Amino acid sequence: MAMGLNYLGISAISTALSFSGLQLWTEISLDKLWTEGLITENFFNTENASRAFDVLFGSYAAAAILVNFVLNVFVLLILSLKTIFFSELYPSETRKLLERLINYVIYKGKIWWFSRKVQQDWHRRVDVFMQDCKNRTSG
Repeated sequence: MAMGLNYLGISAISTALSFSGLQLWTEISLDKLWTEGLITENFFNTENASRAFDVLFGSYAAAAILVNFVLNVFVLLILSLKTIFFSELYPSETRKLLERLINYVIYKGKIWWFSRKVQQDWHRRVDVFMQDCKNRTSG
């Protein structure tokens, strides 16, 4: 039980540090946007919204910090649930529970990714169809 709480504390500290890093990266990126003139008086310039989005989330460092934070939250959630509900599990039961939880998250991620791809493909096909109809009526 004490070992589980030790891991929980380490995970909580790691998650807090990861959140601080994410917040620091966002502040640095917003300062960069401010100096480039993409943000004026707390309002985004609508013409440069895509550039602002690229600056905030376009780097590998931002993606790595975000993934690190999400993984830390995931581990913290798992350890918290284990501590609250499954404090008396044997190591083999804990391992099986974690395997199933990780498989569930991977499965849901694949479904989400696939549904986004299908939705993007559908929107692209509708756009092509609408453009084709427009060309037929105008030509």
